[in-house]
Amino acid sequence: MQIRESICIHADASTVWRFVADPELQRLWNPKVVSVQRHQSQPVTFGEQFAMVYRMSGKERPTQVQVQKCEPPNRVVFQHRIASNGQEQTAQETYEISTGRDGVEVVQTIDLSGVKIAWPLRALIWFITRFGKSVEQPYLERLKQVVEQRNVPAA
Repeated sequence: MQIRESICIHADASTVWRFVADPELQRLWNPKVVSVQRHQSQPVTFGEQFAMVYRMSGKERPTQVQVQKCEPPNRVVFQHRIASNGQEQTAQETYEISTGRDGVEVVQTIDLSGVKIAWPLRALIWFITRFGKSVEQPYLERLKQVVEQRNVPAA
């Protein structure tokens, strides 16, 4: 199962890249990120490993993250390993950034095929992501706000 979303951001690709590829900066726009344990504060590098804690369904869930692909400023792929009920599950999070006339398009793809989700819940997730209306501001909308607010030229 994959969840895919996209947004156009009025900024240059390198600015957007910093907010997508630096897990510390992800905390500014992704409210599920509780903490990041890395040895550096800058965009990730290929093969890098670090730990993150996410708050999902009201619970904090530690994850081990490995950078599977890193092609600045266009593409980064994070592999998340989550221990759940004595089993390891994996989710892959991909960000693709491409330059257009009005800024950049950011495409986020979350691949949950390595996460054991019962088929009725999978069907519900698919239905909600396809036809549901968000009750909170979507994460990519938050990313857009954060980037565009910081990208305002000085007067």
